[in-house]
Amino acid sequence: MWTVNGPSGAASGGKEASAWDKAGEEKARLAAAVESTDEVIMIISRQGEIEYVNPAFERTTGYSRQEVMGRSPVVLGSKRHDRTLYTGFLDSVTAGKAWAGSMINRKKNGELVHFEGTISPVRDAEGRVSCYVSVFQDVTERMRLESIAEAASTTNSLGYALSGLRHELVNPLNSIKLSLGVIEEKLGPPAKMHLERIREEVSRMQYLLDSLKSFNQYESLDIRELELSGFLADFVSLVKYDFAGKGINIALDASSPASAMCDPRALKQVLLNLIANSVDALSGTRGAEILLGLFRLGRTLMVRVADNGAGMGKEQMKNLFRPFNTTKKQGTGLGLVIVKKMITGMGGEVKVASTMGRGTTVDILLPSAQV
Repeated sequence: MWTVNGPSGAASGGKEASAWDKAGEEKARLAAAVESTDEVIMIISRQGEIEYVNPAFERTTGYSRQEVMGRSPVVLGSKRHDRTLYTGFLDSVTAGKAWAGSMINRKKNGELVHFEGTISPVRDAEGRVSCYVSVFQDVTERMRLESIAEAASTTNSLGYALSGLRHELVNPLNSIKLSLGVIEEKLGPPAKMHLERIREEVSRMQYLLDSLKSFNQYESLDIRELELSGFLADFVSLVKYDFAGKGINIALDASSPASAMCDPRALKQVLLNLIANSVDALSGTRGAEILLGLFRLGRTLMVRVADNGAGMGKEQMKNLFRPFNTTKKQGTGLGLVIVKKMITGMGGEVKVASTMGRGTTVDILLPSAQV
């Protein structure tokens, strides 16, 4: 009880006031820290309803505090995990234990976000669980960069292997071609028919080895700032007349200036490879069309190549970036592998979506020159 008069009363009241003020200051500092941290924090009731989210949650997910209060965290569900993940952390926290791990959630705008962190029970003065607090960090960009590094490492290793393979096969093939010429001069027409078939197969092997040479053509990329809208306009003007002769309309949606960090020669080669695939897929398609687009996604620029051709099934999509895997009679199965190698070398990514009978879309993601 506060005592206003008297030295002893003043001293007693002062001590209580000081303790009270100190506790208030500590709570204020804690609240300020939670509000200002970059980690995504949620407080969830025992009933599974969101009671609090910090500003980092709003920035990262796109949901405002008002939109999620009283709702289940399932609002962020991406449907990318099976039930074992959710039952795992539910079993842990309901048993009063902390759970640590990673999960993929979905933002309000539909984009996926990768989180790593913990979900921990909070106990009251009696030791009973009163609520749960989740503290997660957005690791989407880190995982993207790790994925690029892994892809680059894989394609570089493949490049070394293919380079050695080509070196070992070129000389024997040249010897076979010379021997065929000598034999052909000394044999009659029946044998020549078989020799011609052998020559065709040798030519196919030579074509494959030339493709392997292309795989390592851009080992040293000249990465610089490139204005993409003008680059794409020049590219379309270069190829559109050839396409018109094939009955294919090519359209461009890239009016806003945007600069990326990339190698212009390599990017042109990538687009030529992708366009060639689209042309093959559009064979026999009425109203055949290829669309090129340029879009900005935060600090990333996306070049899109889309066609309304034959498309691909699940099995083709699964083997899309496997070397030497092709469904074309004259294909080597290295086109998309080369595309991926070049783009990852520029710090970018390649994403492919396709539906059988409805066409294919290839998105090239490149780092923006404007930080």
